[in-house]
Amino acid sequence: MNSNLYQTYVENFSRFHSLPDEEYKDSNINKFLPAAWQTWLPADKSISILDFGCGWGHFLLALHQLGYRNLTGIDSSIEMCQVAKQSLPENITIVPSNDSHEWLSSQTAKFDLVTMNNVIEHIPIDVAVPLLRTIKESLKPGGHIFISTPNMACVFGSYTRYVDLTHVVGFTEFSLFQLLDLVGFKEHQITSNIPDIDFSKWRPWKPWRGLGLTHSLRRVIFSSLFRLSGTSPLPTCFISHLDVLSKSS
Repeated sequence: MNSNLYQTYVENFSRFHSLPDEEYKDSNINKFLPAAWQTWLPADKSISILDFGCGWGHFLLALHQLGYRNLTGIDSSIEMCQVAKQSLPENITIVPSNDSHEWLSSQTAKFDLVTMNNVIEHIPIDVAVPLLRTIKESLKPGGHIFISTPNMACVFGSYTRYVDLTHVVGFTEFSLFQLLDLVGFKEHQITSNIPDIDFSKWRPWKPWRGLGLTHSLRRVIFSSLFRLSGTSPLPTCFISHLDVLSKSS
């Protein structure tokens, strides 16, 4: 991809997000760690986690707040890594690297979990395949990869696909599974199909909040639209983002 597209990426990113520590002050960090994600996160807080494409480090800070301490982030943007180092606790390792493949090659069997939040859609397929293979080698036996990417099966998928000039590919659950199969991952689980239930949001005057009812209603409406259109294969995930957890071996 033409690197010139990334010259103003930090500026564009700042239109939608404030610094990680400011997000916490504003109580908005839940959008970086939805309640549904916490259902699959390992209970062992000592596991080694790599956030690939960490940006300013919002997800790393959310993990740190949950008690995870063996955290590493890597990003190709030196500017974003500098912001992450300034905003995050000192015990979170931030690696600026223009050659993530080379760096990952030196991290064989080091991580229990690698996360890619809104990253894979920026990577051409011919680059993503060898990259994911290297990520797989960086995982310990039985380790997992978590990928969150705009869901092209969502009715509004075209918006999320083209909201950013640096998006070069879009995925449905079927094409993402196909990519993960090609690399050798297995036991794919669509975690975004888990209702985002958060009882802390429930209020007596708004009894529907926090119960995952929006998720259920969206599923009924969108699945009906797909059935009426005769679409095949029928998707199972209809929300804006496709979240998939896969096992390395």
